[in-house]
Amino acid sequence: MKVTFFISDWGGCGYYRCVVPAQYLIRGGVQFQIQIEYKPQNIDGADVIVLQRQFDEKVLAWQKYAKDKNIKVIFECDDDIFHVPAWNPTKAHWQKVKKTAIQIIQNSDLVTVTNSALKKEFSKYNKNIHILENSIDFKVVKQLEERDYFLQVSELDHKTLKRKPLPVSKIINEKAELGTINIGWAGSFTHERDLLILKDILPNICKRNPQVMVYMAGFTIKDLISKIPPKQLRLIEGVDTPKYLPLLKSMHLDIGLCPVEQHIFNEGKSNLKALEYLSLKIVPVASDFGSYRDILENYKTGFLCSDNPDDWVTVLQKLIDSKELRENVAQDGYNLVEKSFNIEHTWTKWRDVYQGLVNGTSSLL
Repeated sequence: MKVTFFISDWGGCGYYRCVVPAQYLIRGGVQFQIQIEYKPQNIDGADVIVLQRQFDEKVLAWQKYAKDKNIKVIFECDDDIFHVPAWNPTKAHWQKVKKTAIQIIQNSDLVTVTNSALKKEFSKYNKNIHILENSIDFKVVKQLEERDYFLQVSELDHKTLKRKPLPVSKIINEKAELGTINIGWAGSFTHERDLLILKDILPNICKRNPQVMVYMAGFTIKDLISKIPPKQLRLIEGVDTPKYLPLLKSMHLDIGLCPVEQHIFNEGKSNLKALEYLSLKIVPVASDFGSYRDILENYKTGFLCSDNPDDWVTVLQKLIDSKELRENVAQDGYNLVEKSFNIEHTWTKWRDVYQGLVNGTSSLL
């Protein structure tokens, strides 16, 4: 079987939904290409093409070109593009491409998504939908352990935002010598409303616990970081997706935060952030909402918190006070992800869905 992935970008969606599984599909004898440009030679010869978050009107013609050659077409998406909230900076884009997106979905032989909320939404336009959950590449995780001490990250000066090197050895030594407890978050500019959930919680925690160090990687908001004592805050420059797990590992977080505002758009968000944390034995503390409920069990594989800030403060304080609790939850969560969300094992689900489509049995999977 030959598969061509047409990815929309080299960010997280393209990486986890195409690049990561593709590298393991080779084990099953699947040949693949990853392309960004539509032209005959990138389609001809494929058994399947995967349109990952493709919404340009020109895609319709190439979709028809593939189908006329009896090449199966899969539409892949891991966001609810139909309920993007007004506060999300990508709202205008999704509004512009909505009509074309529906046509592409309707004309596809199969749609793949990450969770049941997305399946329900996309089922309005195509009944042949399969859930392929995000998975972690543990080969990468294991490699990180071997070179961790010698890495460095880019810290940003609080006032000038100029880069300065922060050796990971310094972070490790601080934890050993000073007993620092690292709490962190990492993400993009689309999470402003999610981060607002933490604006009173983290300052409260820092005031109570001088040994806490807060790490904010990538995007952040002034309403949050302005309330955290500078000596307890590190701003870390964001990185490209392939370097994201190394960045998380480098910060040596004890606790990873997963706040999400309760909105229909966020119901479609996957539990990837929690999976990434747990793969590195970081305890996730998440909003009790959406797909985080599917993986996090309180006091077992992580923690779920209500909208009440006091709930977050209580949970975080318990974790700060108990190293044993942190280690037990982190280990149980790691075991869960390594077993059930490890691409070394789950790649066969991707192969079976693709092969089923080629064989005409995908609706039975």
